[in-house]
Amino acid sequence: MTRKIILISLSNISKDGRVLRQINYLSKSFHILVVGYGNPPKEFINHPNIQWMKLRRLTSTMGTIQRLFERFFLIPFFPKLHPVFKLLHQTACDAIHVNNWDSLPMGALLAKKAKAKLILDIHESYDSWYWGLGTPTIKSIFRKYGKMVDASTTVVEALA
Repeated sequence: MTRKIILISLSNISKDGRVLRQINYLSKSFHILVVGYGNPPKEFINHPNIQWMKLRRLTSTMGTIQRLFERFFLIPFFPKLHPVFKLLHQTACDAIHVNNWDSLPMGALLAKKAKAKLILDIHESYDSWYWGLGTPTIKSIFRKYGKMVDASTTVVEALA
């Protein structure tokens, strides 16, 4: 029986090379349920080991407001109300692979509920603009959920 990994990324996955490489690599050995924004690339459509759950995102100014609301209010304080948690709270899996700090709270809660391993990939967000704006929130998320992580990866020396 093929083991199942849920891969969560709140980026536009179809344009996120790092996440696409993760999906490509993991799908060779596991059934992957991908959850995030954007449509699957052609090579992943009808792939026997890849299932894609696309989140809906507003566009333009409302999309920016939605992202800020999610990242600095909904995710840190009410992760169980985020669409990712609502979609997956009854999904069984062997592991949950979260991409970046903003998917960590939902992934940690889902992993605990499913008794699954939690893998965190901390992207190159250390120098991003929201570290200045949201540093206290991001640090709080890492303090609260970091101890639930079974394994993590990053390419940013300052975060290693």
